Amino acid sequence: YTLYLEAMKRDIDIILSNRYLSRESIDFLAEFYTCAFLYYYIRRCDQNGIAQLYPDPGPFANIIHDSLESEIKEAQMRRNL
Repeated sequence: YTLYLEAMKRDIDIILSNRYLSRESIDFLAEFYTCAFLYYYIRRCDQNGIAQLYPDPGPFANIIHDSLESEIKEAQMRRNL
């Protein structure tokens, strides 16, 4: 959890690319998306009879980062209007 949480915070900083977001918001987003990923991973590990741990996600291969970027952009647009 800690490993992914810290990596997610660094990814959020990269997505922000020098734009401001409060530390509380960054912490929330990092924890939320880390927990979402880890729950998905644990759930897949716990399922019987799956052929592979990760099915081909197709166009959603980067869903966590795409979603993070979209949420950050939307929040900043709402704040700026």
